Formats: sequence, C-alpha cells, structure tokens
Amino acid sequence: MSADIATDLVSLQDSFSSASDEIKSLIVRITSEIDFVNKLSELHSEEAEAWRILSRKALDVVQGSVAGGKMDSIRDAVAEAEAILAPVAETAKSYTIWCVGHGHIDMNWMWSWPETVAVTNDTFSTVDHLMSEYPDFCYSQSQTSVYEIARKYNPQLFQRIKKRVAEGRWEPTACMWVEGDKNLAGGESLCRHLLYTRQFMEEHFGLKPADILIDWEPDTFGHAHTIPHFLARAGVRRYYFCRGGADPKPSVFWWEGPDGSRVLCYREITWYNWEIRPELTNHLVAFAKETGLRAWMNVYGVGDHGGGPTREHIEWAHRMDSWPVFPSIKLSTTKPFYELLERNSAKWEVLKRELNFEFTGCYTTQTSIKRNNRFAEQLLYQAEAASSLAWLETAQEYPETALREGWINTLFSQFHDILPGSCVRPSREYNSGQYQETAAGAGMALTNSLRAVASEIDTTYFGASGTTGAPAKTIGGGAGFESGMGAVSGYDGGSSDVRPFVVYNLNGWERSEVVIATVWNSGWKDVVVQDDAGNRFLGQIVEKGGYWGHEFVKVAFPAPKIPAFGYRVFALTQGHAPVAACALAHVEHGAENEYFRLEMDWNTGGIKSLVEKGSGRDVAIPGRPMGLLEYAVERHHGMSAWVIGDIQASKFLGEITSLEEKRGPYQISFVAKAKVNESRITIETIVRAGCPLVEVVISANWLERGGPDAGVPSLRFHVPVNVESDSALFETPYGTVRRTLTAGEEVPSQRWVDLSGKNAGVTVVNDSKYGHAIDGRSVRTTLIRSAYDPDPLPEVGEQRIRMGVLPHGADWKASAATRAGVDFNQPLVVVGKGVHSGRLPNNASFLSVDEPNIILAAVKRSEDGEAIIVRFYETDGSRTDAHVRFGAFLALSEVAAVDLLERATEGRVERNGNTIRVEVPPFGISSLKVLFAK
Repeated sequence: MSADIATDLVSLQDSFSSASDEIKSLIVRITSEIDFVNKLSELHSEEAEAWRILSRKALDVVQGSVAGGKMDSIRDAVAEAEAILAPVAETAKSYTIWCVGHGHIDMNWMWSWPETVAVTNDTFSTVDHLMSEYPDFCYSQSQTSVYEIARKYNPQLFQRIKKRVAEGRWEPTACMWVEGDKNLAGGESLCRHLLYTRQFMEEHFGLKPADILIDWEPDTFGHAHTIPHFLARAGVRRYYFCRGGADPKPSVFWWEGPDGSRVLCYREITWYNWEIRPELTNHLVAFAKETGLRAWMNVYGVGDHGGGPTREHIEWAHRMDSWPVFPSIKLSTTKPFYELLERNSAKWEVLKRELNFEFTGCYTTQTSIKRNNRFAEQLLYQAEAASSLAWLETAQEYPETALREGWINTLFSQFHDILPGSCVRPSREYNSGQYQETAAGAGMALTNSLRAVASEIDTTYFGASGTTGAPAKTIGGGAGFESGMGAVSGYDGGSSDVRPFVVYNLNGWERSEVVIATVWNSGWKDVVVQDDAGNRFLGQIVEKGGYWGHEFVKVAFPAPKIPAFGYRVFALTQGHAPVAACALAHVEHGAENEYFRLEMDWNTGGIKSLVEKGSGRDVAIPGRPMGLLEYAVERHHGMSAWVIGDIQASKFLGEITSLEEKRGPYQISFVAKAKVNESRITIETIVRAGCPLVEVVISANWLERGGPDAGVPSLRFHVPVNVESDSALFETPYGTVRRTLTAGEEVPSQRWVDLSGKNAGVTVVNDSKYGHAIDGRSVRTTLIRSAYDPDPLPEVGEQRIRMGVLPHGADWKASAATRAGVDFNQPLVVVGKGVHSGRLPNNASFLSVDEPNIILAAVKRSEDGEAIIVRFYETDGSRTDAHVRFGAFLALSEVAAVDLLERATEGRVERNGNTIRVEVPPFGISSLKVLFAK
C-alpha cells in the first residue's frame, strides 16, 4: 500500500471521530474498502498500479465531500467511490474470511469449580440464544469436559445443544477431554483423552471419529514431538494451536512424529479470542502472501472466562459481507478452512520436531498437582492391569466405573492451567479432592484384584496349616497401613508361624529387586525368607514399630526373577539362615553391589564416587558430589508460576547438620539432615542388593514462601556426570527427544533424563518431577519452586520426593532408560496372604514382551467388555517384530490389531499358540485386542 494513501485513510477516519454513527459507519466502510484494494495490489502485481490509481481516485472523491459534512453528500460520495472501485469487486469477493465463533473456557484457572460450571452454562446459553436469533451463526467448541458440565448440570440446555449439533451449526471440536498439557501428560493419558472423548461424542451426539477430525489446542503450553502418533491412531488429521515455542515456523505445515504419523497444523496468526472488525483484512492478506490461498480462518469470541461470540461480532460480519469491494465474510465452522488446506496438501512444509518451549516455569510449579498426576497415571495402570488379571483368573468383577472415573478425574486435571500449575488455590484443592477419589477407587481395584488372585495361589508348599495357634491379634493388623496414596495396604493375611507374601510384577519384563514385607504381631527377632524353590536366606529387619494397637516388623529381602506380568511367592518365618548370595559388599562410608561401587562424601552427604562396573568408569566428577541439593532464589518478577526468573542467589546445601549410616545385607542407607532458613530437609541415599540404581529420597518440611520481597525460592537436585556430551535424552509421552540445550535451560521430561558420553553415562529417574536441565555436565531437576502468583502459597508443607541415579556403560539405549523409569514409578507390589490351597502355581507369568525395546504400556479390559487390550510402544527407533507371550494356562481364542479407539486395523498380527507376533514400526504404538475362553 502506498504510504500516502494509508496516511490519508487514517486522517479521514480521525476527522469523523465525533460524527454521527451513520456517518462514521459510511466512512469506516469506504475507507476499509479502499484499504483492502490497496492491500490487494500487493498480491496482484499485474493490476497493482491500476488498482492504486483507483484507490487514490476513490479516496479523493470521499475527501472532497468532507468539507460539506452533510449526510447526503457523504452517502453519494461513498456510492461514487465504490463505483470507481467496482473493477476490483469481483477479485475482492474471491477472498474469504471464515469467522469461527468460539468460547475459550479455562477449567478452574483463576476460579473455583462452581464458577467453571457457571461460566460454561452461561456461555452455552448465550450461544443457543444467538443461534435462534441468527440462522447463519455457527459455533465451534472444544473440550468434552464442558459438554459433560452441560449434560450433568443443565440437561435441558444439553438437549438444545444436541439439536444444534444435529443442525450442523454447533461444531464440537473436541477430541480430548480438556485442552490439556501436551508435555507433562503421560502417553496412556493421551490415549484415554481420545478414547473417552470419542465415546462421549458418539453416545450423546451421534458423531463418529470421522465427524471430528481436529484437535483444538489454542492455549496449550507446547507440544511433544510424539503427539501425532496418538492423533493418527484415533482418526485425527487436523491440529489447531497458538503456542508452539518462539522459533519461527510456518502458519500451515504438516507435523510429522518420529514414527512418520502426520497431522495438518494451522498455527494461529492472530489469537484464539479475536474480534470481527475491518482490520481482519490485514491478516487475510498476510496469510495469502505466505500461503497463496485466498481464504483464512478467523477464530473470534470473548474467551478464557468463557462468553463466546456476541451480537456485535455477528452484526459486524453481516455488515462487512455486504460491502461490495471487500472479502466475503462468512460465519462458519472450521471445516471449510481445513478442507481448503487439505486440497492444497502438497504445498505445506513438513516439520519433524517438537513444538516447544512455552512458560518453562510451568514444568515445576505446584508440585502437589504434578505429583497427583504422576501417581494417578501409574496407579491406574497398575489397577487396570491387576483388574484384568483378576477378571481372567478369578470371579472378581472388573471395576469399570471406578477406573473410568479415575481416568476422567486425571484427564480433567491435565488442563493446560491445572497440571502446569498456573492456577489458584481453589484449583489445587479441587485437584487434591479429585486425586483422592481416583486413589481410593484405583487403589481398591488394585488391592481387591491382587488379593483375589492371591487367594487362587497354592501356598501350602510353605508348610503351615491355616491359622492354627495364631495369636489373637494376628489377623487384622495393618488395616490401611501406608495406603494413603492408593497403594495396597500392609494388612496382615498370614498365620503365626509362617507368613506367605505374593510379590507381583505388573510390568512386561522380568524384574529382580529388594522388596519390603510387613509382618504384624509376630514378636520375631530374626526372620528367614524362603522362596518357591526351597532356598532359605536371612531377611533384613529395617524397621520395628506400632500402628493403631498392633506391632509390626518391616523386612527387606531380595526378590529375584519375578516373572513378567506375574508373581512369585515367598514365605517369612522366624529363625536363622545365611544371607543371600546377592548381599551387598561392605565399603567404608559406602556400599557395593554387582552393578556399582559407591562412596559417600561424609562432609556434604553427597556421592563422591560411583564406579559403574561394566565400564569400570567412575561417573562422578572429583570434587563435585552427586545428589547435592541447591537452594536458589529467583529475582522478583511477574507471572512467577509461568516464568523462571533470573537467579539472584544460590547455594548448595553442603553443610549438613548430621549424617547417619544404616547398614544391612540387602539395603544400606545414608541419612543426611540439612536446613534452609526454617525448612528442615532429610536426604536418604539408599543402595540395594541387585539394584542398578541409587535411590535418593528427599523429605522436606518446606516453609519457604515466595513474594515480591523474597523472590521465588526453589530446591534443585544436581547430578554432575563425568562425561563429555553436547546433548541429552529426555522422555516424552510414549517416546524420547534428544536436545542440545546444555546451558541450564529448563525443559520438560517425564520419568527420566539421560546424560551419556562415549564410554558411560547416568540416567536420572524421578517419581513426580517434570522440569529438568542440563547445566554443563550436570543433570539438574527442580524439586520445589515457591511461585507466588496466582497462588501465593502453593508449596508450603511436607514434601517427599524420590530420585534415582543409575550409572551405565556405553551400550545404553532409550529402552533401558525407559524400563528403569517405569520400574521406578511402578514398584513391585507385596501382598500378604495366608497359607491355603489353590489352582494357581506359586510362580507364574501371565504376559511378557520379549524384545527390550518394546515397552508394555497398558493392560485393560476392552470397552465392549469382551476382551483384554494390550498396548505397547517402541523406543529405540527400530522396526521390530514384537513377541507377546501369554501364560500357558490362559486359553487364547482370538487376537486382532486395534487402534486407540479399539477399532480393528490392518496391522500384521500372527499367532502361534499363546505367542503373538506383531510388527511395530520405529517409535510406533501398537494395540492388541485379545479374547480368551474364560
């Protein structure tokens, strides 16, 4: 556009700022048309000069009428000017702006759940009213959660919404339960978002997956590279987002995941709460310049706190569409725009990377919400796996309702302002209540299922008979013991002279670990452990105490070769025996097992030496102990929940107040105590026999409060690694990503981070942390971060965090790190049971996956209630024939490959007896539907 015309247009509009509405409307109309013709000349070079001349001439006519200031004169001048511009009218109308009405409704962002319900109700009521008033008005709304709010709290309104959907004017753009976080949510959570949303849409609106092709994520804080994997396996082809990192990227592109799955992305060039005004042509022309298309989608409506489109929006659209030398302005859904993009699919660039980073403080803020998310995801996996096993092998009913409700609670809290922690205290409190419901339901499903299976196991081998001679208090000890987060309680199930315990492994590979069993009211001073092969060895008593009228002894012992997705029975009794052959070797101020030799720094409480035996390399850096805690304080800054500020002060907690050593044959721990201001911190470093990692348990009574005067206090865990590397590997939902950020940038990862060099490396695992950094040669994890807005006190209170340091050699792969992370988050489960006969053996595997790069991710009953769904994914980038083996006592009847919606697919599946072979693409996700003859 020529600068003089642009300047004159602005001056012309300004000169009528105090005129009547009718005159101002005419002036806005003609100046907008002249402005658009000038913009069109930038797109049509052959007509550019002629169109600029017409623009100048039309503008002169209007300016000439201004002096008189009379309505008739201006009206006539506008008509004359539009006649001058008439040669451009056909081209102008060949451009289209599809205006998509939307109401962005944040779940519990700056308000409580009741307010979220009210916002949804009022927004939807407004939309329904506008649809009655304007027959061409359309509306697009994401998030199954808001439709569930309408269904539950206003059934009459929900029925009207169903009618609008059937009319084709109300477009559900929901393929996820909420507009959730796409970095912190686990892989199986993403699967359930898709599954439960697709079910809801079909059940209530009759919409098939083919009717909703879009994943609508305007405000999500970044997107993991694996997201296309999930979407493609649930019939999603289109993606809409605004936030995807600061690096440049096209407005339209194909986003390809590591497995080759693609979705067609539109990155919003304005914002998702936009307006309808003449200035939209600026964005239309910019989009046309970039893409060569003559149409663009404008997402409009009041949002965040709902509201949606207004009469003013609609009236502006109607008014501008009537202007003769202006684009077509159409009230629309998203479908015409994406169909246009798909028709031009060959034009778009392919991006093969993550779309990050946004608001890096959100990887660590609100630790309780993040802990609840991780614990819920892992507990639901175990509960579903155990319930599937009990459903197949016992008379136990599958607890479908409790498990589904647990998943829905978890998915809701993955909303992009809840799980990231950028929310207020009522949001945190609501999340806590949701998690407690989930933990209760899933915890009981896990407990009842494992106990039901245990009741079918023959434990008479261990040589006791029932409860004959048992003290009166033997049965009933440990009611609810250590079950507060949904774990199986340490309830007593044994007799007086022998206590059988079933050790369950719900992962897809064999495991050998040290476990702890709790024996009640025994009076035992020494404990012998016997396995199913008759081997007897000494148990290690690690704790004695009392609990609600009962006395207990905790016994640690090695549980080797626990079968994949199976169990092994051990019995505890009083007596003496040699220690097991795998016992730890004594090292002064340290410990040694078959995997590593560790020495503690007695001054700092950190690990000063950690020799990985396979490579013979000490992965600790001399003078820089591993596992030290750093207290850091960011300078005061705005949006502290979202943004990490400059560090104004930091110090390592190198001066501990005490260090205690607790030794035993299978578990050695070093307990250090430290203090930060008024906060008390305990760091317990634990070495176990037969375990390749060092566990570090941090317990803190955290009293540090952030604020404008104090800044943002935080606690960070450091693991310096004696390797040279310019990159590190991080876990993403059902995958990994290698990043070259090594200057302390906070980035998201899930259960582990790996920093490796040429000959060795270290994998750092965690039980609930998501914000990590590579700071030179150190892996750093933020444990606690006391942001202060919008929640002024998100962190004060008791905190317990588990970290693991796993040294390894040069042949380490992503699959090994992933298995370590899975094992750390899904420990072996110990269930006490009495001595009794049963039809199941005392050592069994029900399911295993042979290949180490194939990770078992879900075992659940199918949605039709007829079969078991087994899901797994590949981690090392190798096309793999996965062999899934079922126990010989399971009667397989049929097997089929299915997608995430449990629909049959064309994947190659071969069956040989109880072994299934399925081809898994590099980094791919595969699901099987397996029917059994019960």
